[in-house]
Amino acid sequence: MLALLIIFFVLVLLVTLLLWAPLALEIDSRHSIYQVSWWYLFRAKALPVNNDLIIDGQILFFRKQWSVLEILAKRRVQKEKADKINAQKKKRGRFSWRMVKALLGSFKVERLDVSLDTGDVIWNAWLFPLAETLHHALRVRQSGFRINFTGQNYIDLKVTNSAGRMAWALTANK
Repeated sequence: MLALLIIFFVLVLLVTLLLWAPLALEIDSRHSIYQVSWWYLFRAKALPVNNDLIIDGQILFFRKQWSVLEILAKRRVQKEKADKINAQKKKRGRFSWRMVKALLGSFKVERLDVSLDTGDVIWNAWLFPLAETLHHALRVRQSGFRINFTGQNYIDLKVTNSAGRMAWALTANK
C-alpha cells in the first residue's frame, strides 16, 4: 500500500512538473541565436550555415542534427509519390478567434529589443515617433523599439509560456 502511495505521489509530481515547466522561444539576430526550449527536457536550435539551416535538436541526453535542405528534398520526392497514389480531401479543424486570443494571451514576453534602419532618412524620421510610442506603450520590462540612422537591424526576443498556462487558456475559453 505504501509503495502505491509513493508511486502515485511521484506520478503527480512528474505531471505537475511537466505542466509548469517553462517553454521558451528565444531569437537574437545579433548573436545568431534561434531556439525553442522546454526546461531541460527539450531544445531545438536553428543554426544558419552557408545557404542552409541546420536544426540541432536535443531531447534529454539524445542529440541529433538535421539539414533543412535535405528534409525539403526528401519531402518533395515523397509528396510527388503521394500525389500519384492518393488524392484525398483534407478536413479543416474548427477553432475560434477567442481561443486563439486566449492562447496568445498566455504567453509572457520577457525581453523585446528591436532596432531598425530602413536606409532612408525620411522613412526613419517618420517611424521614429511610432517607435518611441511603442517603446513606452509596451509593458515589457526589458523592451525597446529603436529607429537608428547607423544601419543596424536586429531583434532580440524571449517569449515564455508553460503547458499548464496554455491548457488553462484553452479550457477556460471554450
